[in-house]
Amino acid sequence: MEYNAMDGENRSRGENDLPVGIYDFANIIKNTVLKSVDVTKWQYTNNNYRWAVKPDSSCGVEVCSPPRVANLAIEDISKVVENLTSSGIVKSDFRCSFHVHVEIADFTENQIVLLIKKWIASELFFFMLTNPTRWLNQYCMPVGFFCEFDTQQTYFYSNILHKFSETKYYSVNLYHFSKGKKKTIEFRIMGNEACLSKEDAENWCKLLTCFVDRASKFAGVTRTTFEYDTFTDVIDFLSLDTYFEDASVIQWMIEKLSNTIDNTDFEVYTKSKFFWKNLLEAKREEIMEVLARLESVLK
Repeated sequence: MEYNAMDGENRSRGENDLPVGIYDFANIIKNTVLKSVDVTKWQYTNNNYRWAVKPDSSCGVEVCSPPRVANLAIEDISKVVENLTSSGIVKSDFRCSFHVHVEIADFTENQIVLLIKKWIASELFFFMLTNPTRWLNQYCMPVGFFCEFDTQQTYFYSNILHKFSETKYYSVNLYHFSKGKKKTIEFRIMGNEACLSKEDAENWCKLLTCFVDRASKFAGVTRTTFEYDTFTDVIDFLSLDTYFEDASVIQWMIEKLSNTIDNTDFEVYTKSKFFWKNLLEAKREEIMEVLARLESVLK
């Protein structure tokens, strides 16, 4: 989770110059999880056993949770987000975002091909659940819109691993996976709303773990082309009505999608407002169909 340093500075001013307020973050987290918290200069946080707080060059402060079984991790993340926000001293503006790593160490190469295929097929739908400031953000570029990905080309595992390892700044990446640092896929598209709202943090994490788990149920494919599914196809793949024990994720998705089609402020990101406005208008009927489908599950 990314937050603003308490002096508003984007980065520490020297190798050992920690952001203002970093120990306040650590104390809030320590009192939440009842375990010690590491405060460090900037470094990759891989396989950490404790929560860690460190400088971040884009916003100020980065908070890293340790790897845990999904339900326990999500519970801790939700509590930490809630307590950081309720402290009244923590801010997270549009420069900040919420990155989720989900382990895929047990995936075969063919399953990784399928996972990436299904992400790209579902990518538009997932973007519709986030703030418009993320829609054409340089730090989480939509894979399907990136010029180097040819929808007519067939991609094999080696192609996919190479493409998604070149940079961290796609909507999803295999950057750490390819380097042996973390056997995870990283999802980068959620914005600062999940750093400030435990509901956004919790439901987004649940949805992503559902997505990865659903992909793990299939044998995989040896090669693929990249194309988008309809939003109804995405819902069918997720099997939300049978996957979750309660309806909180479905209710959250309804609220997010409703907000997207009713209240989207395209002026917040003028560079892409016409592109996304036209795209959203073209997808309005699909979104309405999905909303009706989700609402029927709640009845």
